Amino acid sequence: MKINEKNLCAFASSATPVDREGWLDMRGEVGKSYQRRWFTLKGNLLFYLDKKGDKEPVGVIILEGCTIGNEKNYDYMKLMVAELQRQLEEAEDKDSVKSEIPRKKVPFRDIHKTYGRKILTDRSEWRARLKLREEAHEKPLIQL
Repeated sequence: MKINEKNLCAFASSATPVDREGWLDMRGEVGKSYQRRWFTLKGNLLFYLDKKGDKEPVGVIILEGCTIGNEKNYDYMKLMVAELQRQLEEAEDKDSVKSEIPRKKVPFRDIHKTYGRKILTDRSEWRARLKLREEAHEKPLIQL
């Protein structure tokens, strides 16, 4: 199918009604990175531009024979959970994660009893050192 570039540009910038328009991220052909483009759908022609106000489109996608519909069995959250579960199982299978110590839930109270006093003493020592530093900087160089 031959397409006249001038006619396409004229049709893209004409006052014909727009079916849909908005920003989409389009994957580049060379770098495979995503670029934000302004898309305009007119009939079965999907034009994309660099900016919203541009007159001439960067390109066009012909949607001949394409249909849009909802996928009834597609559940995005189920896919995400399945992927996260797969990644978790993969991470747990690594030797660095495996250990002979059985996993168990530890209540906060037990953690606090074990480490709380040490944390408080470390914090107190740190504050005391900061206070000494501040006092050392506040002393005048010359006493009058």
